[in-house]
Amino acid sequence: NIKYKDKKTYIGLAFIKDYNFFWKETKKNLKVSINQGEVFALNKLIEKNSVHIKKYIWNDTGTLCNYEKVKNKYIKKDQPVILKKDNEAIWFTKDLVIKYSSDQDFIKNRVKRSKLLKNFVPKVISSNKYMYSYKYLKGEVISKNLTIDKFKNLLKYLKKFWHINNKINKKKFKQNCLKFYKDKTYSRVKLFEKKYNFIDRVHIINDKKIKKIMLILEEIDWKLLSNGISSRFHGDLHFENIIINKDKFKLLDWRQDFQNNLIEGDLYYDLAKLMHGIIVDHNQVNKKRFKIDINGNKILLKINQSTNHKTCLEYFEKWLIINEYDLRKVKILTALIFINIAPLHDSPYSLFLYFFGKKMLSENSK
Repeated sequence: NIKYKDKKTYIGLAFIKDYNFFWKETKKNLKVSINQGEVFALNKLIEKNSVHIKKYIWNDTGTLCNYEKVKNKYIKKDQPVILKKDNEAIWFTKDLVIKYSSDQDFIKNRVKRSKLLKNFVPKVISSNKYMYSYKYLKGEVISKNLTIDKFKNLLKYLKKFWHINNKINKKKFKQNCLKFYKDKTYSRVKLFEKKYNFIDRVHIINDKKIKKIMLILEEIDWKLLSNGISSRFHGDLHFENIIINKDKFKLLDWRQDFQNNLIEGDLYYDLAKLMHGIIVDHNQVNKKRFKIDINGNKILLKINQSTNHKTCLEYFEKWLIINEYDLRKVKILTALIFINIAPLHDSPYSLFLYFFGKKMLSENSK
């Protein structure tokens, strides 16, 4: 506006240097100052010619669109790709990584597990009810430059990580696995349906007829899934959570528990998390290189997958068989992971995850 071209925009940042004068003027006429607020004493400072304007470069984050632009502007090139979640956030400073959650138990158990996973994860140096921090690690997330050789070395490293010498209550462990897989899945499906006012129905996904999700879940051999392998666990083992520096690995963003157990989890869950990260690359998601078209009950899904990811997936499936793991079981758990995390993300990615998981589960559940 030409009329206001010489006017300066006030960004809401100010401070009172001569605070003694400010409070002195405020107390002189309390009735008026209480009624007018801080403006009363500020006007006195203006009369005194004590208000000065400083030029300040700032970024407008007042809308979601502007916030995303500013956030992308300051993201470091070597920074892990963090997909947005409603109740969590993470910040990267020059020397620190700061993790936030609105869940106090989440933070408390993360800190406890950092001690149990020492040498495999960064040392937490500070924490409170809602945050913890650790020193920023040198290196890069393995997803930035994934190669089959790095992946092979990672699997060797993880074999050492998963090993644990501990006597367990097998019956209790099976019960925990059943709750973690079955109960949580049904709960997350309901959460997804509530979030999108969604009615379970038959879908045609990539030209293939897929029955209702509840019918697919009924066909799952939950007894097979609950018969896990007790081990040290990470709980969110995908490539964005693995740092490599001079052929040495470090694990980030570890899960806070496995069905309230901080020490032991199911090794199969880590295997499935690893597969989920190979199939759906967060880098591709962040660059919006995935597609979901919904036309009634017809769904079209597509996601870019690099040659290296395809190679690693082929090798991983062979590795699972050679090491006597149940490949079909890993695929079922991977599909359940896609469905379980779907309601935790925003559309359209959340919708993509749900239908991708539904299709994969249908193909492997019988």
